[in-house]
Amino acid sequence: MELDLQMEGRCAYAVLVMVAFWMTDAIPMAITSLMPVFLFPLLGILGTSEVCKLYIRESIMMFLGMPPSLPWPLSAQKLQSKIEVC
Repeated sequence: MELDLQMEGRCAYAVLVMVAFWMTDAIPMAITSLMPVFLFPLLGILGTSEVCKLYIRESIMMFLGMPPSLPWPLSAQKLQSKIEVC
C-alpha cells in the first residue's frame, strides 16, 4: 500500500495551522475548531460534504447548542453560587 505523502503533508499543515491558532489564541477557539470545514476542501484533503458529515452529528449539535442555553437556568435558580460553594 503506497502512502500519499503530499496528502499527509497538507493534512499536517492544516493541523499545525490550527495548533498555532489554538496556542496563540489569535482568533477565538470556536472559530479555530471550524477551520477544517474550509481548510480541508481548500487543501484537497477531504470534500466539503465529507467534512460536514463529520461535524454535523447529533452529539456535536447537542454540545454546540448547550452552552448558550446553560447559564440561564443556572442563574435563574441561583445554582451558580451553590456550585461555587461545593
